Amino acid sequence: MKTPLRLLLIAPAFAGLAACSQDEPPATIATDANRLAFSDFENVLGWGDLNTSNITNERAHSGKYSVKVGPDNEYGTGYSRELGLMSPHKPIQLTVSAWVWVPDRTATASLVVTLNRSASDETKVFYSRIELLQEIKHFQEWEHISKTFTLPDTVAVTNQFKFYLWRNGSPQNVYVDDMEIRRDR
Repeated sequence: MKTPLRLLLIAPAFAGLAACSQDEPPATIATDANRLAFSDFENVLGWGDLNTSNITNERAHSGKYSVKVGPDNEYGTGYSRELGLMSPHKPIQLTVSAWVWVPDRTATASLVVTLNRSASDETKVFYSRIELLQEIKHFQEWEHISKTFTLPDTVAVTNQFKFYLWRNGSPQNVYVDDMEIRRDR
């Protein structure tokens, strides 16, 4: 049997072993084709492009850790990756979701979704935010929020996608956990 053919036949077995490997945390393994990224912040591989000093065990929706913004942290650890590396096809719509904990109505934090021209050029191609106070119904409890964005035609696979929690002037700590990015179309 020729070497390339042998590799083709045994590659699926190694892929299955790699999926169970301790080197690859479960938070980075996609469970379906439309899930582009997920983190519960127990493992932050791929999620640390922004600030990782705000990962905390003060509160968590699942596991032991979440991300905190507040007077000491303007931006939370988030996801940052070139769009073409996230999805084999240029997405038309993306849905982001997360569990958030907001203490009271003075906590003005937002979840931000942005596409920059590239990793080195921060010219905005797309920008939107989810203002948490407009989405949640209760304070001092974990609430799930989700929003679908239709991306403009000008978006390119070379654009840098970012999804993160922004303090947005909040005088109190706000927490986020179980962040997910999905391709809808």
